[in-house]
Amino acid sequence: MGRFKLTFLGLVEFGYNIYIESYQKLKNSRFIMSSEKIVTRAAVLWVDQEGIIHSLVNPGAEVKIDDMKEIIDAGYALVGQKKAPVLVDMREIRSSDRESREYTAGPEGEKVTTALAFLIKSKVGELIGNFFINFNNPRFPTKIFTAEDEALDWLRGYLNER
Repeated sequence: MGRFKLTFLGLVEFGYNIYIESYQKLKNSRFIMSSEKIVTRAAVLWVDQEGIIHSLVNPGAEVKIDDMKEIIDAGYALVGQKKAPVLVDMREIRSSDRESREYTAGPEGEKVTTALAFLIKSKVGELIGNFFINFNNPRFPTKIFTAEDEALDWLRGYLNER
């Protein structure tokens, strides 16, 4: 597992350890938002310069329906209540329950998503992605990738479908 450091809003993350300078702020709100990133319980989201939403799922996350509602609401807030292509980096995910996948594939996910690319590196990610595509029947184009540059190239084709 790679180690990384991400610092903003007082959050410093190394692998699975998360330290928050202002824990109360996170505890009392659904998510923390800055002008650049939104932090939810299960993921960090931002929009790149091209207009693609990035959702980096926290290492070891077990995504449930409440987490997915927060993530979709955060994505919607980031793009000003428009649709955009979404890159979900779930290389370190542990699981995603059926309800969260159904919610994402349905009307709520559709209101923010023109296309969805899953970035994976494990059989767990591949299994979640395949379940989503084959059993949840998303209302938008969805594809699984192991290379981020390929995923972004594919998503660029959906930038003008808002």
